Amino acid sequence: MRLRPDEILSIKNTVEEILPGAKVYLFGSRVDDSKKGGDIDLLIVTNEKVDFKKQSKIDWILQQKLGEQKIDILYQIENEMTNFGWLALETGIKL
Repeated sequence: MRLRPDEILSIKNTVEEILPGAKVYLFGSRVDDSKKGGDIDLLIVTNEKVDFKKQSKIDWILQQKLGEQKIDILYQIENEMTNFGWLALETGIKL
């Protein structure tokens, strides 16, 4: 996994602060240690829909904490996951 320990902690703490109990997974190219570059792809699994205000707050805080990096976040409700959500979950790493 190509995230530093401080980046992982920042992601987990930010999500927990805004969405207590949510599960966070890293998926995509950052999971593969043999690759270089790439954006940070996160899957956030919750028990209910996440409103735009909370999504924006998480985006903004992560940009401040992680710096100028492309961060893509996929929000999924645990019992209503899409096929893409399942794929991200199966190939991802829980943070």
